[in-house]
Amino acid sequence: LALRPVALPPSIHYMWLENAYPYIGAAIAILASFAGVFEALRPGSIAARRCYFSAAALYLLSYGSILYAWKPSISAAVLVLSGALAFVGAFAAPRIVERETAAPSGDEDLAALAQLADKRAQALAAREWKDKSDRISSVI
Repeated sequence: LALRPVALPPSIHYMWLENAYPYIGAAIAILASFAGVFEALRPGSIAARRCYFSAAALYLLSYGSILYAWKPSISAAVLVLSGALAFVGAFAAPRIVERETAAPSGDEDLAALAQLADKRAQALAAREWKDKSDRISSVI
């Protein structure tokens, strides 16, 4: 589909854009392929994030701008805005990965809860009523 001729709207029907459209589609496919390879080799890596944010930005910006040139609508504007945000995400990928790896895993919380449960069990055992007949029978 990316290599077929595209009917461009009259307002942007430029020969260079018509010739560039298949290359844009190929760039999207290459970036998406690299994103998949990087994700398979090192899940969550910065290179993988940059590749798939770039592929998304190219697709959404190109498709959204052509759709907006044909008939301006909210959906076309959302596509262009999403593409712009994906473009920003490609540059912010190191910070995104850094924030995700810095997030606590929750193991510390589980350990703290287990310690709290142990303390409560010990406090309950210390206050627990003991039958005196058990102590007397053990002494005799």
